[in-house]
Amino acid sequence: MSKRLCLISSYILAAVFIIAGVSKFFTLSDFISLLYKYHLFPIQLVPLLSVLLLCVEITAGICLIIPNLRKIGALLSGGLLTMFLCLIGYVLIAGIEVHCGCFSFLHTREMGLGLAIQDTILLILSIGVFRNEY
Repeated sequence: MSKRLCLISSYILAAVFIIAGVSKFFTLSDFISLLYKYHLFPIQLVPLLSVLLLCVEITAGICLIIPNLRKIGALLSGGLLTMFLCLIGYVLIAGIEVHCGCFSFLHTREMGLGLAIQDTILLILSIGVFRNEY
């Protein structure tokens, strides 16, 4: 991956994660309600996990913009995307009917193959940035 492509990929990922995190912040109660529907976490931890997730998303996005922190941002975004892909698989296998909550108030989207493909492409970009950050 060229330096220019690495930089473009970093900015794309940064925009995705910052917008996703900020949108969750403004609709936090809706995002908390969504996480309850997954039945994956103890009920008492869902509010804390919701805030933690949006903070990690925003942090990943900011790190992807700052040259000295770009590898950390790529690692965080790659970890988040891997987790999201596992969650998509879980939702599809368990037959849970929920939207992704990716961008909360900006856009709702059903969990499915299209979302998995999108997240896989973003994961490839994260790996590219991590491996090629100069």
